[in-house]
Amino acid sequence: EFSTLTFLKELQKSKIRRIKIRQWLLLLLRTLLVILLVMAFARPTVRGPLSGIVGERAKTTAVFILDDTPSMMAADDQGEYWQQAVDAALRVVEIMHDGDEIYLLKLSTLSQRGAETDIQPIRNLPMLRAALRDVKLSFRHHTLEDALRLSARLLAASTNLNKEVYLFSDFQEGGIASEQSTAFAPESLFPESVRFFAVQIGKRQPNNIGIESVTIPTTMFEPGKAFQVRARLVNAGENAVEGFIVSLFLNGERVTQKGVDIASRSSTEVEFTAVPKSAGILEGKVELESDDLDFDNRRYFTVDIPASVRVLLVGTPTDLQYVRLALGTREATTASTFQIRETTTERLAASDILASDVILFSNPRDLSAAQTEQLSAFLASGRGIVIFPGSQTQPVVFNADFADKLKSPALLGIEHLRPDPARDETESFVTFDRVDLRHPVFQGMFEEDPRLASTRRPPSPQRAIETPNVKTFARFQAPPQARTVIALSNGSPFLLEAPALQGRILLFAVAPNLDWSDFPLKGLFVPLMHRAVAYLAAEPQMGEILVGEEASLRTRSRSTEKWTILSPTKGETVVQPTTTGREQIIRFRDTETPGIYTLNSGATAVRKFAVNLHPDESRTAKADATELDRMYRRVGIATEALQIVEPTEEIQRTILQARLGVELWKYFLLAALIIALVEMFVARESKRELAAIQPSAS
Repeated sequence: EFSTLTFLKELQKSKIRRIKIRQWLLLLLRTLLVILLVMAFARPTVRGPLSGIVGERAKTTAVFILDDTPSMMAADDQGEYWQQAVDAALRVVEIMHDGDEIYLLKLSTLSQRGAETDIQPIRNLPMLRAALRDVKLSFRHHTLEDALRLSARLLAASTNLNKEVYLFSDFQEGGIASEQSTAFAPESLFPESVRFFAVQIGKRQPNNIGIESVTIPTTMFEPGKAFQVRARLVNAGENAVEGFIVSLFLNGERVTQKGVDIASRSSTEVEFTAVPKSAGILEGKVELESDDLDFDNRRYFTVDIPASVRVLLVGTPTDLQYVRLALGTREATTASTFQIRETTTERLAASDILASDVILFSNPRDLSAAQTEQLSAFLASGRGIVIFPGSQTQPVVFNADFADKLKSPALLGIEHLRPDPARDETESFVTFDRVDLRHPVFQGMFEEDPRLASTRRPPSPQRAIETPNVKTFARFQAPPQARTVIALSNGSPFLLEAPALQGRILLFAVAPNLDWSDFPLKGLFVPLMHRAVAYLAAEPQMGEILVGEEASLRTRSRSTEKWTILSPTKGETVVQPTTTGREQIIRFRDTETPGIYTLNSGATAVRKFAVNLHPDESRTAKADATELDRMYRRVGIATEALQIVEPTEEIQRTILQARLGVELWKYFLLAALIIALVEMFVARESKRELAAIQPSAS
């Protein structure tokens, strides 16, 4: 054999080996291509092996948590948040099947534990769609955490394998969790198999300034006498505001307004001074200028100013002479008039007590069991008693009747000051030491010293009030809940206010005569008598009632006419009062709209009360991820079980992927395409080499 031919044969064998390797590679690529195409058509997912069976065929129990609170009134380029939430919920309904159980849980319908027995699942999909379209926004306040806790109890009662929770909300700060719920320790309320979908509504942060609260400091209300109104404003937006207009209205008339500056994400307080023109029930509100959200731009209040006060004086004519003269100087043109009646302790009857707003005892004596029972009911109705001691006031008797049965401060004894011959004293007495000028009985009584006005402190009591000389006084024990209005120089209270049952008692340390002191001759005596009686006669102002809460109204009216409550929307509801003692109590639950409600007896307005939004509704800024994560962890929602969903047309695909897993068919199809390209390249190279070797072999 020639050497050249031997070399060619070896070269031919090497090429044949390379061709065989390429053919094996082609076989592998073509086999893999077929496998990838089969896998793509099989539509596998990344979830467990049974997830496809459960997700497709098992019945589903789902809870739709629908945020229908006022913040959902906001809008962006996609429309109102509320309508976006309803539309998103309707799209989710499209992937439900007949036989699935869906609980429609609106935040406004949440109530106390145990209410889940009243919530039934909806199994008819057309009925569910109709229910979603019929839902309206509410002014009630509840939190998403409250709804999740209720959802856990609803799902625990279901036997279906597939369980899901959907949250349709703007996730505002004020609607995440209450102050009480943030104190809860983390709980495992949901099994690991439950899936959660948070549908985040709204992409724009609204610029919202709201009124969190309106308060009126403790005071006494009289026509022509100023009182303070304080409003707390919150800026939940990202931009600071300057000169924002805040107005105060009384009986529909704007009485004053102010411009305030509020930094972003902060709050401030603004104070108004209002002067009622006449007696009666005043309707008031604080109102803001318009912004992105108007639902929290108004907050309401009421003030009850009595036109007349029924005063019962209990004592002998001698004991009451100075008190009678002082109260008889009341000017009806500037204040509530006093209707004065007198009786003695022995003749004090139940009819006298029932027909009184304030009772004044001078030199009280022993009371009967029936009298103390009637006086207890009198105090329990929120009324007040004024007590002046006297020469016949005995500590043992007083404590048995007033301290033990009426819950008045105890009388420790009567002290008579004697002159000290060693100091060559002809007379011994004590005077005023401290005067609480912030107490309501002193508000407006004295003009403020201009030199002290800038310091915002009350004037010196010694300069503002002419003190009496006290020679004999009663020493009362001041309990912790009592308030010393005037203190003597020896530390003993001269005027003491103490709560008693549901009412109040004012105790003076001296008798209203010249035997104990010269107090009746001082300029303070007459105005202090007037204001003490007016202060105790003031109708207790109702605490703030929030939308959805029960209003409990107390009235002393004995009218037999039909009782009704007129709502701000002018709807009228007939109510039935319950009689307790000398009062009638009306309980009213239909407080669904903010505004002023009026209790009428026939055609007469007896009481008015204000209903306002929960202050958390003004916190409209979106909650951050940390706050949301804390809420989820408190109820036991694992991070991997929660899916954030956008309220778009893709919501159905996103939910299905979360149900069954992420489908891999497109990835297999892409891999098959790449393998096909590689196979084409390898096959082409293999053909070239095979064509090159065939001539040599021949």
